[in-house]
Amino acid sequence: MLKKYIDTAVVIVNWNGKRLLPVCLDSLQKQTYERFEIILVDNGSEDGSVEYVKQNFPEVWVVELSENTGFAQGNNMGISVALQDENIENVVLLNNDTRVENDFLEELVGAVDDELFLNKKIGALAPKMFLWQKGNFNFTGKVDEKNKLIDAVGARVGLDGRGYNIGHGEVDRGQYDQRQEVFGFCGGAVLLRREMLEDVVVSQKFKVKSQKSKFKSEKYVQRTVKLKTEDMDNEEAIEYQEYFDENFFAYYEDADLSWRMRLRGWRIFAVPEAVVWHLHSATADTIKSKTFKAYYLNRNRFFMMFKNFPGRMLWCGLKLVPRSYFENESDGGGGGGKNKNGGIGDDGKNSKIKTRSDIKIDRKMIMVWVMIKV
Repeated sequence: MLKKYIDTAVVIVNWNGKRLLPVCLDSLQKQTYERFEIILVDNGSEDGSVEYVKQNFPEVWVVELSENTGFAQGNNMGISVALQDENIENVVLLNNDTRVENDFLEELVGAVDDELFLNKKIGALAPKMFLWQKGNFNFTGKVDEKNKLIDAVGARVGLDGRGYNIGHGEVDRGQYDQRQEVFGFCGGAVLLRREMLEDVVVSQKFKVKSQKSKFKSEKYVQRTVKLKTEDMDNEEAIEYQEYFDENFFAYYEDADLSWRMRLRGWRIFAVPEAVVWHLHSATADTIKSKTFKAYYLNRNRFFMMFKNFPGRMLWCGLKLVPRSYFENESDGGGGGGKNKNGGIGDDGKNSKIKTRSDIKIDRKMIMVWVMIKV
């Protein structure tokens, strides 16, 4: 691939996901669309992820961070590295626990110029995401074409502040096969337009000290960027911008960006022809702390509400919050199916693996804890 023909960058944030990378990166190598590059941002992995990618996928840009900076900052780093190339017009964010169909990028990037979207100020395009069986890290086994479960076809936010993946848990019957406008996107797989990113950036450019090195192979020159979050004396610095609000760290940063896009007139459409298979929470579920996911889900739900909801909407939403903790089987981040507060589907940020008694205890403890913290 010649650099001058590349117009799209795929950014993958990884943290101890070596077991997931073979399937994800292999599927990208099989794309029918060729004008793209891959940037993998490693959040201080300790499982040999970086070494594995360097050895087996030498064409991938590797951005090495010295510690786990979270999903938001990791993606900010990757997006910033991508947009240093003035030819990049599209940035595709992709979770490491995904597998994309061969025409995924062709459908997604091709939709940018669709007549349907002309003069509509498109900021993001959301693919159709299907759920893959949890625990099957190699994505082996046959797909039941008659009973494929949807993970997301875009996203929306309920009045109570919970985010919902549209269609989550529904059997695919073609009900979301038409391109349509949606409120938001799931950060697990989305195409973001360069013009939009430059418009909604949170903060001005600042520099992070870095070291660059090159690794040669028979076919490629691998480009590696090593970054450290603390100040250090290095010969070169990488400029990066804050597109996702890094106060979120992980969870709801995609809902926040969707809000900011909307407030600046950008629109988001679902492109169901572009298909992704998503293992769902494969990284989060490896974290030993049982409160990590629940804490950030609930804390960031409030952050997103206070930051983006208009005054009257915020007041109405906050009154619904206590009831929402007891309505469905989740850890405060939304539930599958339709709900009473204006959202459809799961928010993509919880999994129904706890017992009902555990859920009730967690809801009460986390709700009180988060409200005190906020």
